[in-house]
Amino acid sequence: MPKQKSLSEILRDKIRQSGMTQAALTKVCGVPQPRIAVFLGGGDIRLATAEKLMAYFGLTVGGGR
Repeated sequence: MPKQKSLSEILRDKIRQSGMTQAALTKVCGVPQPRIAVFLGGGDIRLATAEKLMAYFGLTVGGGR
């Protein structure tokens, strides 16, 4: 069974695949650019930040096991 990606991995993939600059992402999501840079570099983000990014990319969290 393949390992499922974490939420952080999914968000990083979506950001990179979008081709958006960090500055552009800041404008559309309201997440400060330094926070995006730290996250893309492998750092953690707060739940509120993840929710903003998820909303922009149309992601939801499934409730199944």
